[in-house]
Amino acid sequence: MTTLVTGCSGFIGMHLMEALGEAVGVDARPLPRALPGVRFHQIDILDPRLDEVFAKEKVTKVVHLAARSDIRSAEGVDSYLDVNIRGTARLLELCAKHAVKQFVFASSSSVYGGNPNPPFREDDPIEPLSIYGITKRTGELLCHYYSKKFGLSCTVFRFFTVYGERGRADQAVRTFTRLVMEGRPIQRFGDGRSERDYIHVHDVVRGIQAALARDAGTHVVNLGTGRAVPLNDLIRLIGEAAGKEPLIQPVPDIVENVETTCANIDRARALLGWVPTIPIEEGVRRFVAWYRESGALEDAANKPLDGGSHRSGEAFIKQRRH
Repeated sequence: MTTLVTGCSGFIGMHLMEALGEAVGVDARPLPRALPGVRFHQIDILDPRLDEVFAKEKVTKVVHLAARSDIRSAEGVDSYLDVNIRGTARLLELCAKHAVKQFVFASSSSVYGGNPNPPFREDDPIEPLSIYGITKRTGELLCHYYSKKFGLSCTVFRFFTVYGERGRADQAVRTFTRLVMEGRPIQRFGDGRSERDYIHVHDVVRGIQAALARDAGTHVVNLGTGRAVPLNDLIRLIGEAAGKEPLIQPVPDIVENVETTCANIDRARALLGWVPTIPIEEGVRRFVAWYRESGALEDAANKPLDGGSHRSGEAFIKQRRH
């Protein structure tokens, strides 16, 4: 059995590759560091040569994490659609061609959009309110089609707000930690009572591993904690872990479409025997400890943009990519 992971150089991808130990990694970006047992191919998922990788590696399972997650311009939208929709379709076509047995797709809680009734269940109405959410929903529908037409077993994970060590520079937990450690104010839109379901990356990896091990057929599965954490509580926990009082700069509220996200995780428990193990308090302590040791140096080297704006649990500052 050979598992291929797309987006292996990214935040979740690197954690997953470390946990799998032996796998094939595919990413357009270089692998940040060599990993024992990992055979890496630096290639875009839309590159025709990916067909050769499937054949050479005799791939039997695919975990599709590669995605475009930020928009900067009209050109960015095109790239977004190319990677998130055409890229997913291309991978599913290769799975059908090479008789791959299982496909695990990283979707997002953003597909629930303006759902006003948390916790969200997998069979709730779908109403994405962003291009990103639309592309992820399209990916889900593609998985459903290839499952029906070719018998491909597809696990579609709807990740909620993933955080953890080595998280991206534009993620809320990292942005806030940086600002607290530097003694700089966090620009907070609104009253700070908006809520997000924060799930640690290690629990996400455990969920993916459970899906690969059980292969429970084609299902959509939420991966969250089932606990909605108010923004004010998140900032407080970061301050406590850092041993510093967060500085808050209130900013007039902006019309917000989603006040609360929270996952119903009954299906993950029933199908995969999975439950989250890292509460937000422990996860924040781990993250701040890592940031103090490594993350601050990394941010200093990358010279992120100034600012710390945040709206309803998601960072809106776009950091410069390097």
